[in-house]
Amino acid sequence: MVNFIVKGPFDVPLKEAANGARFIDVDKLHSLKADSNGSINKAGCYVFSWRAARGSLPIYVGKATGKILSEAFNARNLNNLAEFINNKRRGRLQIYIVFQDRIRLIANKTAIAELEEFLIGRAAIRNPNLINIHGNRPASWTIVGVANHGAGRPGATVQDFRKMLGIVRKTKPSSRPTALPTVIQPEVIEPSETESVPGPTESDLDEASKGSDGQSLSN
Repeated sequence: MVNFIVKGPFDVPLKEAANGARFIDVDKLHSLKADSNGSINKAGCYVFSWRAARGSLPIYVGKATGKILSEAFNARNLNNLAEFINNKRRGRLQIYIVFQDRIRLIANKTAIAELEEFLIGRAAIRNPNLINIHGNRPASWTIVGVANHGAGRPGATVQDFRKMLGIVRKTKPSSRPTALPTVIQPEVIEPSETESVPGPTESDLDEASKGSDGQSLSN
């Protein structure tokens, strides 16, 4: 099993020309080596992203069987990224690196190619307008209710199939208000509602002070 490790994101240094155009400052790219503790000089894949107020969005995925730093910032990528940057008003360019761990002799080209395809596929879901040409064509197939399909209510067979494959479908939170539990309040008895019990009268006290023979108990 070939292991890869992710590091980043790292801000890519930019500079501005006299005409206001922005592009990558190649003279300061060495800072990425220090920021990544040298990992950017290993083989693997890389993902350029654009971070703005609403979060980060992937814009380009590439691979390198040599050094990521050299491949990521080749002339073709520099031109494509410059065009992208100058179509954006706000935000900053960043790079994630996914390097192969513990390379003995040479990088595993097969594993790196498979990883690139995987990353392009995932990135294209987040951003269909990737700069990538290779590996970023729209799918020409669909499984109804499972993949590359439109809206619809899947049947029992499709639901079982998705569950078996571990495909989780995102659900929107319900707009219905959540029913609150019923709280039974204790009954409060007002003073005016309390039953009034009359006290003993003077004649009752006199009768109580006599014995059963009618004689006073105090004698």
